[in-house]
Amino acid sequence: MCSLCQCLGRFTCACCAQEELSFGTEGTYLGVIGEGNNQLVVVDDLTGETEIANSEIGFAAGQRFWLGVEDDGVGIVGEYWLLGSRLIDASFAYVPPSDIAFQSNYLLDLHVFDLLYFHEFCCRGSSFRASLGGRYADLDRAITLTASGKSGGVFINGNTRSNYDSDGFGGVAIL
Repeated sequence: MCSLCQCLGRFTCACCAQEELSFGTEGTYLGVIGEGNNQLVVVDDLTGETEIANSEIGFAAGQRFWLGVEDDGVGIVGEYWLLGSRLIDASFAYVPPSDIAFQSNYLLDLHVFDLLYFHEFCCRGSSFRASLGGRYADLDRAITLTASGKSGGVFINGNTRSNYDSDGFGGVAIL
């Protein structure tokens, strides 16, 4: 009998009095919010014409997997979540001789590994879980914006790129 069942004066508790192996998966589809973008400005010094392009970012799709064991309301679960986005622009297939074209490419890769110890509580037919554990996360992001073509009789090829790469360990507390 789990400690919460004893406190409530119950002899058995449906959510606590079980042994189980659980596994599963779920899909995610998220929009990137607050993501910075790149801007490329092309100025024709002879005519004063200006062309501006901003990088584009898309939605990210991912998958989460978990595997856990539980006995009498206490258990361990391992989780892996990956999220990725690739926005590849192939617009340079043809650029008219008197025009300029912009190409934006975006890459996002996120990998998260969790190992959690949990205790499941139930009260009046509802259950909730408190978890403590560790997390490893690896995030890679790259944005590239390129201009190519002809402006004012001059061939132009320009590029701007930003990268972000971060990884590390941390603690996790979930209620």
